[in-house]
Amino acid sequence: MTSVDIREKHASWIVFALFLVLAGGIIVAAKVYYDHHALHYREEVAFSLSAIADLKAGELLQWRTERLGDGSLFSGNANFCNLVQRFLFDPRNEENRERIRIWLLRTWSAYGYDRVFLLDAEGNERFSIPASLYPGSRIVAEGAREALHSGKVTFQDFYRDEHDRRIYPTVLAPLPFREPGPGGASGAVLALRIDPEQYLYPFISRWPVPSATGETLIVRREADSLVFLNELRFQS
Repeated sequence: MTSVDIREKHASWIVFALFLVLAGGIIVAAKVYYDHHALHYREEVAFSLSAIADLKAGELLQWRTERLGDGSLFSGNANFCNLVQRFLFDPRNEENRERIRIWLLRTWSAYGYDRVFLLDAEGNERFSIPASLYPGSRIVAEGAREALHSGKVTFQDFYRDEHDRRIYPTVLAPLPFREPGPGGASGAVLALRIDPEQYLYPFISRWPVPSATGETLIVRREADSLVFLNELRFQS
């Protein structure tokens, strides 16, 4: 092998080594860029999800506060409480009955509740708009007695009605009497039942930015289980 051949072979190895170094540098640089970009992207996604979660939580809190406010309009209304007391004392009085009907009908139509009904101190349903073939839920009756005892407007958590098997939350507004009513009752309760499929579920499902998979879930822990309180986006 001549000296020229040796020099050419040596030069080829140098070129090959430089190629390996350059290729390795490119790979390392690409990996560093990818890791940095992936970390930055994850941070952006995490920030976006956190912002959406805060937005949804704030909107739901506002919605719940407004529903409790609806109940407070009745609970703090002495005239309405006195009207209810007279109605329960004499349910055959057509004038009192008609005035109760107008109050409940306007509340039902104006605020979009699924059903508005009046319960006595024992949790028995005495008047309803619209009328129903089914008696009130046992869960609501128990919640009404607790609300009357506490004297506070309460939000009855999601429950399954044992008659129509549908899910509802309900606002319970205690109506205190100035003087003991029939049987010594100290008050009654107005129940504002909410159909979550009409507004709440669609409101929760709306995602503020375009997304093929994004969804908002309301969950509740029960013992060792996690219960989904609203419909899932990809599964009923």
